Amino acid sequence: MESALLETEKRKPYTGRKTGTNGRPAVLSKENNSTNKRKSQKPVVSGRQAAEEKLINYHGPLESLVTQRTAELTTANESLKKDLAKHKQIEEALHESEDRFRLLSEQSIMGLLILQDDVYKYVNQAAADIFEYSIDEILSWPAKAYANIVHPDYATFVTEQAQRKQAGEKDIVVHYECRMAPQAGKTKWVAIYSKPVLFDGRLADMIVLSDITDRKQGEVELRQAKEFIDNAINAQVDTFFVFDPKIGKAIKWNEKFSRISGYTDEEISVMKAPDSYYDREDLEKANEGLKKLAATGVATVELSLITKKGARIPFEYTVSLIEITGGQNLAISIGRDITERKEAEEKLRQSREHYALAQKAANIGSWHWNIQTDKIYWSEQIEPMFGFERGQFRNTYKAFLECVHPDDSQLVINSVNAAIETEKKYDIEHRIIWPDGTIRWISGAGNITRDENGKNIGMLGIVQDITKHKLAEEMLQQVNQQLQTSIDQMPTAY
Repeated sequence: MESALLETEKRKPYTGRKTGTNGRPAVLSKENNSTNKRKSQKPVVSGRQAAEEKLINYHGPLESLVTQRTAELTTANESLKKDLAKHKQIEEALHESEDRFRLLSEQSIMGLLILQDDVYKYVNQAAADIFEYSIDEILSWPAKAYANIVHPDYATFVTEQAQRKQAGEKDIVVHYECRMAPQAGKTKWVAIYSKPVLFDGRLADMIVLSDITDRKQGEVELRQAKEFIDNAINAQVDTFFVFDPKIGKAIKWNEKFSRISGYTDEEISVMKAPDSYYDREDLEKANEGLKKLAATGVATVELSLITKKGARIPFEYTVSLIEITGGQNLAISIGRDITERKEAEEKLRQSREHYALAQKAANIGSWHWNIQTDKIYWSEQIEPMFGFERGQFRNTYKAFLECVHPDDSQLVINSVNAAIETEKKYDIEHRIIWPDGTIRWISGAGNITRDENGKNIGMLGIVQDITKHKLAEEMLQQVNQQLQTSIDQMPTAY
């Protein structure tokens, strides 16, 4: 305003006289003239000078204010430019992000959906493929129609979770697996990851899902295979025990081992094998077996298992070494309770001792000839009976025939052949010649042995030294002959 006044003052022409209110020159009275004369004696300040003085007084603050406002406007303008540039960058980044999201979503093998107001607002192709509907069909579903393709066993849970996530609640399950029923009579397993997000400025449920039907089927098959293996292992009459031979940790065992040992599964899992189950003497044999196992991959050893109650049960273990993933070696031990076998072996040992004593007392030996291998097995009594030292006989049919007296050799051969071909019982007496030339008499008897098909596979029999009996017979025969001769030489009574 001040500058406008100054400009006006500058534009008015100076007339040198005053004007009235009507613009006309004012009429000066004498009094006024005298007054003016008195005033003219003082310095006269014109309106222009007064305006200039005011301009001078206002110029400094006004210029400072204009400079300040100009700087503020410049700063605001630059800030606005930056904001506009940043906003443009954000819009470009947003568009780029949306394009990238759309590209990733469309190319993804994972299903992606946005659920808002109980209807799907976004669906990618992977999700449509899993649902077995087109994208347009899914987007046109009415509210809560998504529950129609969820298996009835999971419908309530899935619906409840969708409601909570759309409401932005915190008490939610982010990841879970469920079954779907996209078509009648058909089911699929899906893994779902979902959480609340903002979509178009409002809460929504973002759902990422993948088809895990094949994986679930594999899990079922794996579980069935495991159950089959467990059932097969537990059905065994033998104990089954897998352990790490380096540290002795038990890995797996069957019910038979738990039942026989008397230990619980919890106890077995912390017990060291084989140290916890055998005495010192057996552990030495066990360690030798482990050395053989490491060298050859297999070992067999007999040990007596000490049960939780302190009983000792003899077992025969067959142990194999296997390598699993990671290069770790595990020992698989199959143990058979040989209590009955041990008892039978003891009875057999005693029986053999008794038989050996009986053979020794009667000077009888037993033999077995394997026709297929031509090997003859003699009991301890026979070699001395044939004049051999222990282990000197060559154990073949030919070696036996070489012991037979030449005059009796054909008799022996014919008798053996008759037993094999006609099932005639082998029962003869013949002479043998010892290595030192001594002639002895023996009595042999035996039967043919056959396999399950009736094929002759050998002969089993006994032999007895009857030399003394033969000598007694010869002496008796000589006495009889002498007696008969004497009788014949006696004169008749008439």
